Amino acid sequence: MYQVLAHSALRIEKQGHLFRILYADGIAETTSFKEVASYEFTFQPRYVGLFALRGYVDTSTAVPARFTYFGLDCCKIR
Repeated sequence: MYQVLAHSALRIEKQGHLFRILYADGIAETTSFKEVASYEFTFQPRYVGLFALRGYVDTSTAVPARFTYFGLDCCKIR
């Protein structure tokens, strides 16, 4: 059941004020990212947070989220 999520990935890109959210479905290790949404925000966030939700269910088992990679590119630090 969880094999289809073995290579799933979420990517958030920021270019200027444009934020893009991309998702890889995880079926194969070489699955390409697909853009889910993009939006232009005219503010400069100082923090980033990651979280997970169980969805629209009454009960479910807790499944740990494991990260194999986290990257951060900073252009300017004030």
